Amino acid sequence: MKYISLFTGIGGFEVAIHIVFPEAECLAYSEVKSTAIKVYEEHYPNHFNLGDISKITDEEIKELVKDGCDLVVGGFPCTNLTSMATISGDRSGLEGSKSGLLYEMLRFLRIIKPKYFIAENNYSMRKSDRKLITDLFEEIFPEVYLTMLDTADFGVQTRKRLFWTNFPIKDYPKKCTQIWSDILEPIDECIKYVVGDNWINGLNKPFNIKTAKSGKIAYRVSNTTWDFKEESNHNSKWDTGMISDNMEQQEYKPYPIGKSRPILGRTGGSNNLIIDRRVGKGFLIRQLTPIECERLFHLPVGYTKSAIYKTARLDLLGNSVSNKVVEYILENL
Repeated sequence: MKYISLFTGIGGFEVAIHIVFPEAECLAYSEVKSTAIKVYEEHYPNHFNLGDISKITDEEIKELVKDGCDLVVGGFPCTNLTSMATISGDRSGLEGSKSGLLYEMLRFLRIIKPKYFIAENNYSMRKSDRKLITDLFEEIFPEVYLTMLDTADFGVQTRKRLFWTNFPIKDYPKKCTQIWSDILEPIDECIKYVVGDNWINGLNKPFNIKTAKSGKIAYRVSNTTWDFKEESNHNSKWDTGMISDNMEQQEYKPYPIGKSRPILGRTGGSNNLIIDRRVGKGFLIRQLTPIECERLFHLPVGYTKSAIYKTARLDLLGNSVSNKVVEYILENL
């Protein structure tokens, strides 16, 4: 299996490729973010980085695949496509400077004409953008399949993603075995991730004053635990599914019992928080640890440790793909 990886990040696709195809050969990958490259090179030191995808010439691509290429993979940027893009004020779709890099992936595919391709992006994009992207792939491949897969069917994290392929993906049998106890670090390791008053006060504010309704506010009851108190006419972020909950009761929508909300990169101040109920009658409001986030992506513990800092590690993971989901897609080949 000879493959090329585009928009590679920390190598989420690669982990799965080398599990399903242990003898796979990476012809090259393309990544520009220094922290992502550092993590990638720790695991794949002999792989060749093409650098900026927009600066690679057609001739260089042809030389790269002169002996053939079986597979091209890539999760092109969702920056201008998703519902979060509306919040940031730039939901310009494929006209955007980031998401528009899909056209570079299309250029690679036209030149390489691989046997197979896999492209990934966020489920929350507009239907019109989904259709446009599908039409663009169909200009290259006679058959294109668009499949939505949710990481929640494979593990704890709720993470809906779209995958474009030129081969069909069977319906997943939903044999999820990962549970919260597989994810969480010992409680003593998590105390340092408890959030402070400013963070809590931010979460207590109405999510949308115009549509405010009865909600729940967190109040400090000790140095490490919080309790809820009802207050009318207050629709806080607690009540809008902004926080994961690791116990059997799930008080916060829209994530079901036993599941977490998606792990996100640096796109807001309330990301990657969890209500940890392993402290008797109270609970901790804390950030998920880097190790816990790695487990939510089905990656080996310590996979991102070379990025060193917690913020950098969570940012890289939030822009990665779920290993188990990609494994399943590859098993359909």
